[in-house]
Amino acid sequence: MQRNRVKVSEYVRSLVPKIFVQHEVDQAYALLEEFAWRTEDSDRIDLDILEGCDGKIEKMRELVNLANQDWRDLIMSTECGLKGGEIVMNERGQQRLAELEAHKRSKTNVGG
Repeated sequence: MQRNRVKVSEYVRSLVPKIFVQHEVDQAYALLEEFAWRTEDSDRIDLDILEGCDGKIEKMRELVNLANQDWRDLIMSTECGLKGGEIVMNERGQQRLAELEAHKRSKTNVGG
């Protein structure tokens, strides 16, 4: 498989040192780079991985593997739940999308 050349965003990179102990930060960056379907809009997947791993490298590796198999499964496991027998976006998923939209707007407004 051809590796995508898109890097982890500076926004996501700024969060990694807040989640991992110092000696694991570079390893966490490298694991995020292993997400094979990376695009300019991969922050959502990266943030789901970071939140879901609870600061544990092994759990992060599992979530990156899940995302590489099917990134939609990662979104379903971290942002959705069942309500009344239907799959709905949970509060965290709604918050995630709002955060990403606000971040996108702030990037657009810089220098504009």
